[in-house]
Amino acid sequence: MGMILHSDDGTQSINFDIHEKYNKILVNCSGGADSGILLYMVVDYLMKNNRTDATVSVATCANDFKHRWNARKAADVINWTIAHTGFTNFDMHYTYYRDRQDTSYFHEIEAKLFKEGRTNLIISGITNNPVVEANVIDIDGKEVDLIETGLSERNVGDDEKDFTEGVGYAYYTPFHKVDKRFVSSMYNQYNVMPLFDLTRSCEVIPEGEFDPEFEKNPCGRCWWCLERKWAFGRW
Repeated sequence: MGMILHSDDGTQSINFDIHEKYNKILVNCSGGADSGILLYMVVDYLMKNNRTDATVSVATCANDFKHRWNARKAADVINWTIAHTGFTNFDMHYTYYRDRQDTSYFHEIEAKLFKEGRTNLIISGITNNPVVEANVIDIDGKEVDLIETGLSERNVGDDEKDFTEGVGYAYYTPFHKVDKRFVSSMYNQYNVMPLFDLTRSCEVIPEGEFDPEFEKNPCGRCWWCLERKWAFGRW
């Protein structure tokens, strides 16, 4: 049964629904805020609807450019979700190591998992660019317009669907027409802000040798840091 979810200010909404025929669900999880709350919502939905038949797996691309931090953050998100829901049907965490984060790698892995029958539905947490005025002051005091500098891959038309299905595959992108303030609302409404604190959205490339402190210090300049500040009030 679908759930109509609204942003805190009532301006954005989605119908969050996972059809009963999908019982091998895979969530793309980068360790960021969007995929973090999405994974929690999927688990919460399955438990509330008594979907004991369904398993949940996670896929994460750990790339050399970013010192593979995505794998560590995604593992934190999974661990927190298990600990705070009691969900027992987690199956696999597919962490694939590549030189960089590239959509061609994502599609390659996804096709492999569909072909091998390891999943019959992939859910991703990509969001829209901000849908209202979004000016943010970065860590250097510079004002940045997030709409003017938005990501082209996030631009969607009104006729685009959040669900696509074909022979042997199905994709669901429930957030693709809402922005990060909707995501922030979900953290509030599900009362899971401690989960947000485990996530990282910063996309700055670390320099030099691996430093574990790097992951605790977002740059405050990249587009993703500023989007996070706009939506949550902090990096």
